[in-house]
Amino acid sequence: MLREIKNTGTTSTKSGFTLIELIMVACMLGIVSAAIVGSVGSSYKDWKIGSARSTVLQDGHAAMSQMARLLRQAKGFVSVSAADDQAGYVTFALGVSGNFERFQLNTQTSELEFGQPGSVSPLVGPVTRLVFQCYDLNGDLITDLSQIDRIRSVHIEATFVDEQNESITFTLSERIFCQKDFQYVVINEIMYNPPVDEDGPFEWVELHNFGKRPVNLTGWRIWTKDSTRTDLLRPHPNGNGSMTIAAGGYAVITIYNTEVTGVDPDALWLSTGDDDIGQGLSNGSDKGPKKPKKPKKKPKPPKEEPIVTVTDGNDQIDSVYYLGTWGAYGDGRTLSRIDPYYGDSDDYTNWDSQTMDGTPGRQN
Repeated sequence: MLREIKNTGTTSTKSGFTLIELIMVACMLGIVSAAIVGSVGSSYKDWKIGSARSTVLQDGHAAMSQMARLLRQAKGFVSVSAADDQAGYVTFALGVSGNFERFQLNTQTSELEFGQPGSVSPLVGPVTRLVFQCYDLNGDLITDLSQIDRIRSVHIEATFVDEQNESITFTLSERIFCQKDFQYVVINEIMYNPPVDEDGPFEWVELHNFGKRPVNLTGWRIWTKDSTRTDLLRPHPNGNGSMTIAAGGYAVITIYNTEVTGVDPDALWLSTGDDDIGQGLSNGSDKGPKKPKKPKKKPKPPKEEPIVTVTDGNDQIDSVYYLGTWGAYGDGRTLSRIDPYYGDSDDYTNWDSQTMDGTPGRQN
């Protein structure tokens, strides 16, 4: 007898995943995780590059700003690299006595360095290129480095690089113009109160050209007290007839019928063409045994207005406001400039009165 066999299997109602489904879910999670990690990694990489670019650019702008600011204040240039030198340098003078400053690229450390010559310190780096191109008053590139006293503007170009990623690089440039009083001829010595009754024939003013090229003084003028009367400078009969002050040389200004003696034969001797230098040099009526404290602002001149000013016919070249308390008050000595290169003309600490009869036409 055949027995009917029935399906006695049961159907499970318990929820869950099959092995295949679990594998599929794991794969999907892996793909999503990889996408998230990749996205985060890419964002971090972009952020890191952006941060590095920002740092390089910020440091570069700060360095360029410092170079431009100080070069604008320069009183004169001492040395500068050639216009095509990629590892450039520039040494210049500021208005503080004895203060030379220098910017230079150290090719071994790839750092822009700054400080006084022989004592420079890293300013920023890495820097792979630093170029200084200098121009004269007419905008012509100066290629003869012996004529750096003609510099009136400087073009700076520098390349800044990230230390960790050399592909991050910025080249920045700026053109700076020297200040208006940037010049190399100064009033260097003044005999303003000779120990005689009639001062005029014994008074004299000395100019010094501390630059590296001659300067033609044709058209230059001198005045004292005020500018209502100026004297046109001209060759003195006792001189060599020239109007050019040599590089590193001196020029002595006297009246036409002068009694001044001892002028150095190599110096340029000039005359005012009449019987006074301007309206006559003041004897510095504010006489006293003590030197005054340096005022914050230039004091109002006393009645005799002890001042002497030299112009090139248009612009002021140099001017000295002096007082009898500075020295040389009728004792046979002169006011002698201590530091022609940096020292301010109206700073009494930059003037001395130690030499009897002065040093007309030669170094103080």
